Amino acid sequence: MIGALLCGAAVFPGLFFGFRKILKRTWPEWSDADVATVSERLVSAVHASLATAAGVTVVSSCRDVMTDSHWLVNSFVLFGAPYMLFDLYAMYLSHYHTERTPGGSAAPGGHSPHTVGAFLRKDWMLVLHHLALLLVFMPVTLFFRRGLGDFFIGCLFTTELSTPFISIGKILIQVSKGESDVFVVLCMSSVGLFRFGSLSPFSCPSIPSCASTAPGCTESTASSCSRPSSRVASCSSPSCTGSTAGSSAFLCTGWPFTCLCTATWVTWCSWRHRSTGSPCC
Repeated sequence: MIGALLCGAAVFPGLFFGFRKILKRTWPEWSDADVATVSERLVSAVHASLATAAGVTVVSSCRDVMTDSHWLVNSFVLFGAPYMLFDLYAMYLSHYHTERTPGGSAAPGGHSPHTVGAFLRKDWMLVLHHLALLLVFMPVTLFFRRGLGDFFIGCLFTTELSTPFISIGKILIQVSKGESDVFVVLCMSSVGLFRFGSLSPFSCPSIPSCASTAPGCTESTASSCSRPSSRVASCSSPSCTGSTAGSSAFLCTGWPFTCLCTATWVTWCSWRHRSTGSPCC
């Protein structure tokens, strides 16, 4: 476990400073803000790609969604923990340099509590997201699960599938390619892959339900994914718990809400990008 933690502490800062050095040499006309922002987004894309690969590996290897375990779950959580901490620093550094560009709102100066406070006020949701993963998700995954539910942790990993496309889309905006066809394709890919990564691991056939094996459940009920309520009602066997049937029902019927949220997000982001020029990814 300590090895995974130390490996993450070396890999992600090394990638960030390595990208900064390469970008500075390749595009010397770029400002410090451009270099820091693009480097931070490239590291984010790398982490998301690794998380997706880990999630697919875990999900594909678990047959029983509750009791099957995979060593990669705890190892990757520890490997990714230093990224969460370092990404806070990288985001602050990007904010610091951006605010000191000619178009920024801050006067030139050094680091201070005022600059940190301005960053926390501007990106408080991202900061809260990172801290929640570190202070809530990581302890629960490592210490409070009693070895259960590795499949679902793997499913959470796969939700990072769209992040590389979002990061590359933001980089295209950074280098004034926000109106290109590549940018549009990346935006649409990020939306589609977010839905795929969020829902495909939770599709009904991938979750073994007691409805297919319990004596009190008929074959027609077990095979019906469009009517989860009938499945719950027909399960009379003690081995068929309400939590199992209820989770299957929720996961089978939750996709319309996700599609509605995705459509709303696309509409709002497109309007924001066209009216203000802000990133729509």
